[in-house]
Amino acid sequence: MLQKLMSVLALALVAGCTTTPEASKALTQNLPALSFYYVPPGKTLLRQCQDMALAGEQCVGNTLASSVYQKALQDSGKFPWVGQDENTDYLLTLATAGTEKTPWLSAQMVLSWRGIPIQSYILKRQPTYSAWTPEEASARLIERFLDQVNEDGLFSASFLANKLGSEDYEDDFHAPDRVSAFELKDKVIYNDPLQGSMLTYQDPQFGADRIEISVYPIPTSDIKDTPAVLSSEANKLRANLNGFVERHKLPPLLMTENKPLSWHAKDKEYKGYYVDAVIDSTDTDPFYAAYFFFVQEDKIVKFTTTFPASYAMDFVKETLPQMQVPQESVFLSKLRAMPD
Repeated sequence: MLQKLMSVLALALVAGCTTTPEASKALTQNLPALSFYYVPPGKTLLRQCQDMALAGEQCVGNTLASSVYQKALQDSGKFPWVGQDENTDYLLTLATAGTEKTPWLSAQMVLSWRGIPIQSYILKRQPTYSAWTPEEASARLIERFLDQVNEDGLFSASFLANKLGSEDYEDDFHAPDRVSAFELKDKVIYNDPLQGSMLTYQDPQFGADRIEISVYPIPTSDIKDTPAVLSSEANKLRANLNGFVERHKLPPLLMTENKPLSWHAKDKEYKGYYVDAVIDSTDTDPFYAAYFFFVQEDKIVKFTTTFPASYAMDFVKETLPQMQVPQESVFLSKLRAMPD
C-alpha cells in the first residue's frame, strides 16, 4: 500500500496536486461532460415547423420526452457524461417543433460555456409520411448536431477562445521543439481559458526524466506585483503538496523555501523562484521534483521536473527566452476589471 501511495505521490509531485481540466489535444479531441436541458420552442421555431408540415398536420413543441434525446447523446459515445448539472462547464439546450408523425421538423440547439452562449443551430428536416419511432427521431437529430460539432470544432479550445475573445494557445503560444536532450512530446490546450496550456518534454533515453511547462493567466486582478504573484503561486503549491501528504499519511515531504533565480539572455533579465521537493523513505526509492515560477506577459510560466532543480537549470534558462506566450486577451482584461 505504501508503495502504491508513493507512486501516486510521485504523480502529484509532477502535477502539483492540481486537477486536470478538460483538454483539447492537437490530434485527438475528447468532448467534455455535457449538461442537457429541454426548453420550450419559441414562436419562430413553431412557425418554421408549420411552414414545412404536411397539409392538415399541426406543429407542437417538444413532443418527445427530454430523456429520449439525452439517451441519444449518451449513446453516441462522444461525451463522458450527459445529464443535468448546473456546475458543468458546457450546457446544451434543445427546443423542438414537430408533428405526430415527425417528432421534429425544426429544432434549435444552443451551446453555452459557463452560462455564456457560444453557438446556436437551427436544424430543419423535411416531413415524412411514415412515422418515426422516438429512437429514430432523436438519433437523427443528434447525428445532425454531431456533424456540426465536427465541422465547426465546437468543443475545441480555439473555438471557445474565438467566441469569448480569450487567448488562442494554438496560434499564439510557441516553444522550441527540442532543448538539449529533451524533445517536445505533447501540447495540451485546456478548454478552460483560465487553465491555459501545458507542454511535456521528455528525454528519449531516460523515459522517467520529464519536464512540464504550464502557462496560465495570473489568477488575480493585480498583475504588476511580480514577486507577490510568484510567491503566492509557490505557496499554493507547497500547501497542496503538504496537504496531500498529510491526508494519505505518507512519509514527510521536504520542500525548500522559495529560492530566487535570475539571469540575462537576449538583452533581457529573467527573474523567478524555484522550489525543490523530495520525499525519502527507507521503504522506497526517493522521489524528486522541482518547480520554477516566472511571469511572462500576464501569464504564470511554471516548469515542473522529475529531478532536482540543479539538473534543470540549463533547460529552464535556455527554454524560457525562446518561448512566446499569448498577450492579455480582451476576455481576461474585462474579467480582471470586474469588482471582486
